[in-house]
Amino acid sequence: MAKKRIMRGMMTGSLTSFGLGVLSTLAVGAMAPGLGRSLRPLGKRMIKFGLRAGEDMARRLAEGKENLEDLVAEARAEYDAERSAEEEISQGEALEEPAEG
Repeated sequence: MAKKRIMRGMMTGSLTSFGLGVLSTLAVGAMAPGLGRSLRPLGKRMIKFGLRAGEDMARRLAEGKENLEDLVAEARAEYDAERSAEEEISQGEALEEPAEG
């Protein structure tokens, strides 16, 4: 749960910074049309950078999720095997106990 909050915070911070950059570019363009035309390529580069960053973040999150799922599956398999072995030992000991009397 904490990991989700951290990742959400990172994405929110990145998106906020990106959004502020785009808005400031648009604001300058609205205030000074000539300057806006010269800043248009910068704005497009910023947008492309944001798109690449978003795709990269999505890919990394997917890889991390897959790794975590693999780790959980391995741990579950080991846990189940250990538990099964313990149950077999317990059942074997119960059968071997001598009857009192």
